[in-house]
Amino acid sequence: MTPRRRFRRPYVPPPLDPATFVRRIAAKAGTGYGIALTRHAFDIVAASGDPEPWMREVQRARDEGVLDAGIAWFLIYKLVDQAMYVIAETDPELEELGRRVEEIERAHGLSEDESFFVGEGPPEWEEATRAWDAVHERRFAELFRRIGEEEMAEQHADAGLDPRFAAGREAIFGPLEDLDLEDGLDDADDG
Repeated sequence: MTPRRRFRRPYVPPPLDPATFVRRIAAKAGTGYGIALTRHAFDIVAASGDPEPWMREVQRARDEGVLDAGIAWFLIYKLVDQAMYVIAETDPELEELGRRVEEIERAHGLSEDESFFVGEGPPEWEEATRAWDAVHERRFAELFRRIGEEEMAEQHADAGLDPRFAAGREAIFGPLEDLDLEDGLDDADDG
């Protein structure tokens, strides 16, 4: 006979579809289950690079009054943010610019795990880095526009600083000071 567990982690049964996620997060935001659920949804989008069905469900729930506007703002922003990891690796223009940046770094004797600091690299590296950043920002905004979130597209660089972002994050994860520094959400403040 084994002793009973005293602590159980919240269980999120895979697979999780966007409609189920939105229904559950509307009911469970701010709980351990809601946190696990949100992280699971972010992981799915980070793996697939396709936030659109998830964002559309969040929009629908927000527009129907099922989901708080702050939670919706936070989720839509973070879903795009998670998708950008895949897009940065698969978009042909970003891939080409990324290769160019790496070629310049290797030509200047930097190893694979080294890079110049912005403002301290050779002119061709600074130019290639600015070009990569511009395309990345354009792709980020395009994801918001694809679902009609023009306000987020216009201010995407600062969307993570919007009070709705902070309110939504707190509604799901609790106060910022309670966040685990290893969860990656503290990076969201950087926009």
